[in-house]
Amino acid sequence: MQGGPSGIGYGLNSWSRARCISDVKADTDHTSFITGTLSLKEDNEVHLIRFSSDGTELICEGLFSHPNEIWDLVSCPFDQRMFSTVFFTVSHAINPTRDWDADWLRNLLPNNVVAQILATPIPAFQQQEDTVFWNGSPDGTFSAKSAFELLQQQHVVLTQQEESWGVLTNSVRFARHLAATPIFSRCEQSPETPLHLLRDCYHSRLFWEAASLLPPDFFMLGFNEWLWKNAQTSATSDASRHNWSTLFLSAIWVIWKNRNALIFDNQKTPPYILFQQASSLARDTSLGLATNILAHPRLPRWVRWFPPNFPFLKLNTDGARSQASGNASAGGLIRDHGGQWLHGFAINIGPQTNYMAELWGCRAGLRLALEMGLTHLVLEMDSLLAVQAILARKTGDGPASILLLDIFHLVNSFEVCTVQHTLREGNAATDYMASIGQTLTQGTGFFQSPPPGIRSILHKDSIGTLFLRT
Repeated sequence: MQGGPSGIGYGLNSWSRARCISDVKADTDHTSFITGTLSLKEDNEVHLIRFSSDGTELICEGLFSHPNEIWDLVSCPFDQRMFSTVFFTVSHAINPTRDWDADWLRNLLPNNVVAQILATPIPAFQQQEDTVFWNGSPDGTFSAKSAFELLQQQHVVLTQQEESWGVLTNSVRFARHLAATPIFSRCEQSPETPLHLLRDCYHSRLFWEAASLLPPDFFMLGFNEWLWKNAQTSATSDASRHNWSTLFLSAIWVIWKNRNALIFDNQKTPPYILFQQASSLARDTSLGLATNILAHPRLPRWVRWFPPNFPFLKLNTDGARSQASGNASAGGLIRDHGGQWLHGFAINIGPQTNYMAELWGCRAGLRLALEMGLTHLVLEMDSLLAVQAILARKTGDGPASILLLDIFHLVNSFEVCTVQHTLREGNAATDYMASIGQTLTQGTGFFQSPPPGIRSILHKDSIGTLFLRT
């Protein structure tokens, strides 16, 4: 394949007009790649094309009736090329211990793809159905907040955000064929845009003029600049004697509520009454911000690690995501009633969330305890969210459900297994083990004896040292 890169094209009968969707790095041996993105059809029409300075050359073409599998591109030192299906499915990448076969995957795929696969949990004990979940939130459930955050991550410009998330005024409803007219029903003169509704309508203008000492350009700015500038000013309103930005934002809310009362309940409120409502809201807001009424002083609290009662052994686990690398890690250890180390582990999970790391560490620790033949176990974690999910036996719809179902199965496998929450200060040893996970190659490491750096933590835990939580 010397002379230029190759590409995979599909979808058109004429190979010269086929769309290149994937570069293939061919050599005298073979190159493997995934075809799951080629087509949703039953058959994939694939063309291997070589591009060079001399032009474009069709090397081979064909129909393949096994989508969503791994294809093997067999290359020979001659001009004749051919495709062959090797019939690889996901099960080929799973070893007998129900873990990903990292070496097998690395022989086929780029390292960054392998890292993402290894960080994807697979069921360890029971077959589970594939589930579609929302990728914008850690638990797989959809929310408007997560969708908006996803838009921001995609660097959507402000005008697109306004179109997607702006208030549903009559102008927007008319543009979407949801209203017969864009005219604002209060004044019946102009289209109901956000700026007209909040500032330029005759009734809104009377409201603002009651405030006195308006900025000189108050009625001349465009919507974004008007909103941004007035929401940040530190000036004081002459009429209400409140901070102008507080009064301004309170007024925006009052005008919008009044608009809805007019539309849905036909309630009409004079502008001076609206101004009194906005002033009252601004006063209450300023009072709350100034006196911090809702704040409660946090009392100091002493925290320690408690050993289990005989014959129980205690498993502590922890997991976290590194902000620097983006990789998640987990760790844990099993101790007896005297605080003595029995076994420990650390995992480099790969690109994952904090919550998934907590569950990943929990599952790994329970598997280790079961393999050790333990029967009476106390599972302790500092993730309240994870502990609540385990105790409630609720999995949700996201990728965490895979780990949670395995955890439920493991907990039921012991004669007695209690699950409880502890504070971070009482879980320092597992925090250290999780930090070791960041230094490992992707996978799990087991420790029959404690690492040197954790010995002082184990000693403090065994003698009941108290740690201050403020």
